[in-house]
Amino acid sequence: MKNIVFLFISIFLFLSDVCHANEVITFKLSKGQKLIDTFSGDIGQNTSVHFIIFKDKSQKDYRIKPFFY
Repeated sequence: MKNIVFLFISIFLFLSDVCHANEVITFKLSKGQKLIDTFSGDIGQNTSVHFIIFKDKSQKDYRIKPFFY
C-alpha cells in the first residue's frame, strides 16, 4: 500500500513541479530543510529522472523535488 501511495504522490509532484536541467542539476536546501534521500532512474536512452526527498521542518512534512536530465 505504501508503494502505491508513493507512486501517486510522485506522479502528482512530477506533473505539478517539473524542472528541466540542461547540463548540471543543482538544488540547494534552505536552513529548514534536511536531505533524506535521492533516487535516480533512466526513462530512456538519453533521458533520466532524479528525485530529491527532503524533510521540511517548518511545515513538518516530507517533500519530493523531481528533475529531468
